[in-house]
Order: sequence, then structure tokens, then C-alpha cells
Amino acid sequence: IRACNGAPRCFGNPETESVSAADLNTNSVKTSSAEELLSEQSYAVVDDLGLSSSSSSAQSSSSLYSIASLSSLQLIDGSALVYEVKSCRYAIGKKLNERDRVSVFKGIRMEDGTKIALKVSCRANTVYSRIEGHSEAVPLEIKLLTLANQKPRIPQIAELLDWQADTDGYTMVLERPSLCKTLAGFLEQNGGSVSEQLASVIVRQIAFAASTCLLRGVFHGDINLQNIIINSDTFEIKLVGFGNGKVTRKSPFRSFNGTYSPPEFERTGEYHGDAATAWSVGMVMFAMLCGRIPEVQDLDELDRKVWSHNDFSKECCELLCSLLRRNPRKRLHVIKVCQHNWFKALYYEQDGPEIIEVNSCSYEVILKIGSGGFGSIYKAVRLSDGRRVALKFADRTDIEYMSTKAYIPPEFKENGKYFGKPATVWSLGILLFFLVTGDYPSSTDLMRLDENSWTYFDYSKECCKRLCSLLQRDPEKRCELEDISGHAWFNSCT
Repeated sequence: IRACNGAPRCFGNPETESVSAADLNTNSVKTSSAEELLSEQSYAVVDDLGLSSSSSSAQSSSSLYSIASLSSLQLIDGSALVYEVKSCRYAIGKKLNERDRVSVFKGIRMEDGTKIALKVSCRANTVYSRIEGHSEAVPLEIKLLTLANQKPRIPQIAELLDWQADTDGYTMVLERPSLCKTLAGFLEQNGGSVSEQLASVIVRQIAFAASTCLLRGVFHGDINLQNIIINSDTFEIKLVGFGNGKVTRKSPFRSFNGTYSPPEFERTGEYHGDAATAWSVGMVMFAMLCGRIPEVQDLDELDRKVWSHNDFSKECCELLCSLLRRNPRKRLHVIKVCQHNWFKALYYEQDGPEIIEVNSCSYEVILKIGSGGFGSIYKAVRLSDGRRVALKFADRTDIEYMSTKAYIPPEFKENGKYFGKPATVWSLGILLFFLVTGDYPSSTDLMRLDENSWTYFDYSKECCKRLCSLLQRDPEKRCELEDISGHAWFNSCT
């Protein structure tokens, strides 16, 4: 097997050697067999070669192997391979998947026993792209996962723990949750489909993950039953498989390598990422509910918004019709999926208090506190730990400006435009005026403030000057936001 400088290191001959627990040299893993070392369920239900419960002793020699060599190896002797990425060692066992020169292995991180999946790509013509924080271009899939995992991280997107690239390809170390399998495997285990209630829990998470990707500049490109893994106990999902993804852009894409090709691409050879994402989410939702992909007749009825099913609610059928419209302009944007009435209807039909799910956390809504132009606020309790919280529900609307009338800066009233900092200074001035006088400024007050001639009873000269500087009609004459705390008035009062 060819050695290659700079490649991640594999210890042990992958053809004939095995690695025993003693040779792993870690306090976190104490086992004598690769099967025990790499036990628990895998997150992909595919060609599972398996590891035998008995492993021969490891040879003392170590060799340096390329990514290409690791991608092609078959662990048929029940052995575990120790693989190194950036000085961190991983024990690698079963090959979980192999497709288009991409292999996925089951493994653990040696230093702490963390379960991982090692994805090795040796695809020809790998696309590289620049990303902030790296001096050189990185493989596009790594860039996409890095962007999708920006803070604040969301648990519905698989975390990229580490990666390394060389001339043969690249390796990614991904999180591997326990008790997880692909959504395809989960459906097969449950007879091919799930209940509408469970489908709503899963679809909401998928839509949230997909919309988060789009908001962070990532078009996943292949949302399907194999690229969604699900915990069979908690029903929490993770989006994986970004290998066919792209960086979002305003212009249309002209190539598609995913599973569910949108009809506009079949018709015109072009599509946009957000509309194609909505189509894929709709296809996954249909497959979960019906146990199959939609046929031509289904698609015709969905496009005409007349599709229905006796076992599903009206809101469920409406959402499917909205996602699977042939015209991408009429298709529901995936960002709006989580606000669809389907989820609300299912919650309202339940007896007892309303339960709302946000990012896989459940909250019990107790009381409406208030409402305003930007939405409604409710008193609630987080069910996982009993913490009291406030939930704010805001509609997506196009609002140029919203504020208490007295706080609106004069420049916005005059020409419909304003800048944030001067407007903030004006608001602080109105607030200070109210604290001093107990009322909002009249037109006469505003005129005198603008002329720097306003005074008020026994309040100091510095206080009145501070108010005048805050409430100048001309935003360019208003004091700077950063200079407010340094005014002489504060010094005179201390």
C-alpha cells in the first residue's frame, strides 16, 4: 500500500493485521475485541461488514497509509484499525457505507471514548473553496459543514469534529450519536411509515435544519431518507451528507446530484436552492406518511392542491400540497414550514396545556403576558428542567419601522429614512425627558430643545444641556452615542 507524505497515519496493516485493546494504549477503552471496542448501533443501515468477537494480536510495526488506501480497505478479519487525524487517534471498525468513492467507518476517539464516524472521500475533481480562518482553500463539503455549524450550533445538524485533507482526498471526523439509524432504516423498522403525530415532530426538525443551512449560506443539495439520522428513542434527528451541497447564491444552479430532483430542473435545467430544498422536504414528508414516494397522479393532485388522505388531517395535506407545487414560485419557502398550521393544529388538539417545541426543547405555555406590533409574549416553563421562561411569537412581516410614537426620530417622519445610532440617541433623549418631567416633550419643548434654550425648574444646567444635545432635530447635530456617558452632567452628579 502506497505511503504518502502528509497523509493521516494508519497503524497496522489493514490487509492482515489487527489491533488489540492493549495496543490501543488508552484508559478510556478497556476491551479485548474490536466488536466490544466499537459496539453500539451505527448511524447508517447499509452494507455492514461487521467485526468478529475475536481479534488476533497486533503486529508491532506501523506504516503510513494514504486516504485512498483507507477508503478501499475491508476489515474482514474482525480487526480494528487505529487512524490518526491531526495527532488525534481514532479506533476504526465497521465500514458503514461506500458510495461514489466515499466510505464511512464506525469508530471511537481514543483519548476519551467519544463515538465518531470517519468519512473518507477520494472523489475525483474535488471542489475546493476559500473560507474565513483558513489560509488555503478547503474541500467544499468541509466548508459547507463549517458554515452550517456556526454558533449558535443547532443539534439538528451533524457536528464536524475534525478534518484533514491531502493529495488523495480528505477525511472528516463526525459525531456519531447512540441509538441512531438512518430515517430510511427507521421507517423500515416501523413498517414503512409513521403516524402523523410522529411525522410532525420529525418534519419540523428537518425543516429547521434545512432553513438554518440556507440562512447560513448552505444549500444541502440532497435531503433524503438516507441523509437524515434519527434517535429511535427520542426521535431527535441530525442532517448529514453534505457531499452534494453548494454555497447559496441568487443566480440559479444548473447541475443537480441529489436524490429528489425538483421539477423545474427537469423542465428547464435550472433551479434555486431554497425552492429545491422545500421540494426535498416535501418528498421526505410524503415518504414518511405514505411509505412511498409520490406517483404521477399524486403529484398532479398535490400541484392542484386537491390531494387528500383519509388518515391525515386537512392541515397535513395542505402542507404537503404547499411543498410539492411544480411551480417553484408557488412552493412554500422552507423557512416558513415551522410556522405552518399543521403543527399548531396538532398541539391545539391535545388535552391539557399547550406544549411548544423550539429547537427540540419542549415548553409548556402557561399564560399570555402581552402582545404588540412585534408579536405576543407568553409565560412558559421548560419541561426538561422546570426553568421559567418567556416565549415570544413574532410573525414574519415586512416592517420598515415600528416604535412608540413619541420615540420616532424626526428624520424618519420627514423623509422616511434614519440611521440606527442617531435614532438611538433620540430615543434615549425622549426617555430622559420623561424621567425628568414625567411627560413626553411638546412641540414647544422640542423647538426649545433644538435651539438649546430649554430649561426646567431647578434641574442643573448640565442636565438641560444634555437633553438639548440628545434631542436635536438634525441627526448630524445630535451628540454621538459613544459620548453620552462622558458628559459633564454625570460628573456633576457624582
